[in-house]
Amino acid sequence: MAFDIASFVQDSNTKRIMIAEAPVGTGKSLGSLIPTLVEADIKEKKIVYATATINLQSQLMNSEVPLLKHLQLVKKPILAKGKTHYYCHKRLLSNKDKFTAKEIDILNKFYSKSITGHKNDLEDQNSFFPEEKWKYVQLEASHSECRYCELSSICPSFEHRKKFRSSENDLVITNHDQYIVSVLNSMEHNGKQPIVPVNPGILIIDEAHHFIENFLGQIEESFTIKQLSALRRHVIKQKEFEKTVNKIESIIKKERINIGESLQGRYQIPVELIQEITRVKSIIVESVDKYQSQAQFNKYHKLHAIEMLDEWSFVLARFFDDKYVKWIEYDNLKLSAISNTFPSDFRAMMDYIKTRNKIIVMSGTLTSDGNFSAMIAQWRLNRDEVLTTSYKTPFNYNKQALIYVPKPIKHPNTDSFIPSILKHIKNVLHITRGSTLILCTSKEQMNILWGELQSTFDEIGINRFLQGKSGVEKLTKQFLDDEKSVLLGSGSFFSGFSIPGNSLISVILSKLPFPVKDDPFLELIGQGYEEDFFDYIIYPQMINKLNQAAGRLIRSIDDYGIFTVTDPRIFTEEYGLKIQEVFRNQGYVITQSVEKVKQFINYKTLSRNQPEYSKYSRELILVDDSLAKDISKPQKGKSLQSVTRISEPKKKKGVPKAQREFTKMICNREGIPIIKASETRKMYEELIKSLYYNWHDTTVVEENFPFRNQKEKDDLKNIKGSERKKVMPFCSKWNCKGDCTAKEAIAEYLEDKYDTKEIRFLKKDTYCRVFIEPTRILENEEFRP
Repeated sequence: MAFDIASFVQDSNTKRIMIAEAPVGTGKSLGSLIPTLVEADIKEKKIVYATATINLQSQLMNSEVPLLKHLQLVKKPILAKGKTHYYCHKRLLSNKDKFTAKEIDILNKFYSKSITGHKNDLEDQNSFFPEEKWKYVQLEASHSECRYCELSSICPSFEHRKKFRSSENDLVITNHDQYIVSVLNSMEHNGKQPIVPVNPGILIIDEAHHFIENFLGQIEESFTIKQLSALRRHVIKQKEFEKTVNKIESIIKKERINIGESLQGRYQIPVELIQEITRVKSIIVESVDKYQSQAQFNKYHKLHAIEMLDEWSFVLARFFDDKYVKWIEYDNLKLSAISNTFPSDFRAMMDYIKTRNKIIVMSGTLTSDGNFSAMIAQWRLNRDEVLTTSYKTPFNYNKQALIYVPKPIKHPNTDSFIPSILKHIKNVLHITRGSTLILCTSKEQMNILWGELQSTFDEIGINRFLQGKSGVEKLTKQFLDDEKSVLLGSGSFFSGFSIPGNSLISVILSKLPFPVKDDPFLELIGQGYEEDFFDYIIYPQMINKLNQAAGRLIRSIDDYGIFTVTDPRIFTEEYGLKIQEVFRNQGYVITQSVEKVKQFINYKTLSRNQPEYSKYSRELILVDDSLAKDISKPQKGKSLQSVTRISEPKKKKGVPKAQREFTKMICNREGIPIIKASETRKMYEELIKSLYYNWHDTTVVEENFPFRNQKEKDDLKNIKGSERKKVMPFCSKWNCKGDCTAKEAIAEYLEDKYDTKEIRFLKKDTYCRVFIEPTRILENEEFRP
């Protein structure tokens, strides 16, 4: 894997996106980081490593990064967590009534001593700090709001988060959300700065099966019923508003009962709910109109309420716009809307990223059978523009694991399903005596099982942990440290959760993790694949999440265990044969006998015999010709032989102070990242290219750079910028009013003037972004950002 990635990141490889399916055990983290760090050092690039889960971010920082430092491959790594993982002292001052005197003292001491403001630092220092109260002190402010906060000069969270974009970082480990937001800020020129570097040169997207969903989470328009209810005090017809919100809650309660316990997922919004939202919108619009009328007499009267209600009116309007897809999530009572242009918007973001970065997209579960067609279709990529590769697991599942599908079990859609699976879950717990992760497909199901299993936990005498009682990182550590415990979780624990050893010898999945069959979002990304919707959208979603769940069990060649799936459809439905085939192709043995489960666990517990694995063979590694070059660096103070040299003038090395200061001054003045280099030529070239890329005048550098001498000036004078920053213009540039009536005129103008090959209009709020091919057209002065 490492050699494949090393070959991909070479400049000679014209592909910009590599998709790698690397199952558990292939070492994809180090397999991607080692070759990219080597390349980044040679080409003076940086690396952003984006994951979906906090667990994987912590694993990288605590396990892989120390090894990479020891190998001298990384010098300045930084862990850039999402902002809700950071402490805000200003919020404590506003929410003191939520805490006891002892808790306030703990938080004050943490604030004064912490270096990063990390939540897990607080948990490490004070294991008894209540998880449910963190929400009152977690960071909510944007970076610009933090910058103007009166506490910013002494705030550990602000100081740490400022470093996310430092040019000194050679490796930034962050989450999908922060990277996506940073890209959108760069693309839309909304005045907001990126949170993390957007164009480091190399981007690694791990846990990529979550990436498109996380993009959705950043661009959807949404609100919760709780947020809507809180508007009551800001509207004029408060009793009518309250009555309408109560009606909405009543409708949702009825729908939740009809759906049953499996509430997780996206559902179509009932028509009667839309009708009530219409009434809410009317009250809000009427309130805005009245407040604006009053504001004529007092310019500041109700100004805050006007702005807030106006924004709400804008969001609610999406739910009546045919150009938006809408849904409700009953598990967290959230309503969302997304533009029909979502697939092309996602593709536009990928196009933007790949212009300046090599992108490595990887996960252990990207396909159902090694075929990338479904994923490539969902991401709206072209097959010929990406490099795809799959790797086999090094684990011997035939010897290390057993898949258990108990019987009899009722169908998951029946009321008797939960009672029918409880017996089998209890049987497995008695066999393993704990050491079990129970994965549920909804929080409601998780809470039901949690309550029903308490007597069994007490009977066996095992500790138990529940998602939500503590942070994910703290729960993971507690479970790892207690070899005979049980952890119940849902979404957060399907991936990024790694527990090698005896603390985890059993994973129980409550049922097959199918998405909601008429999920409006999946219907949107499945446009064009309606006839194969199950095969291209529904089944891949399910099988990938099923493989993620199974992947929690075996984490090393010494591990063993049982993967239990309490769902009869693996043996009763036609697609169940495909599931069995997937498992058997991976080497698993499937059984429905509880006696075989007992025998397997007893044998593995008593026997220390481990499966045999193929020995390492250098001959089996194929190295691309592009890697056949010497990248070693001379070692100081070491020589192979003594050589008598003729004395000759020494060449001046490094960059003179005058040149460094001039470069820093230009970078600060033009608002571009500070450029550092070990040689004058590299520094000058990067400065010219960066200025040119950002549409700044390079003449000031060409005429005023403090060259050492005329020869140096002559050597560098031919260095010019080669690529401009390309930004898709808004249609308003050509006087479009946002009603899309000018599309034909704009397209005709661009075709006549620039001989375009393709023009697309991507709806963004009121106006469209105009996507133009070939993109080099955007380097014309007319499109200057």
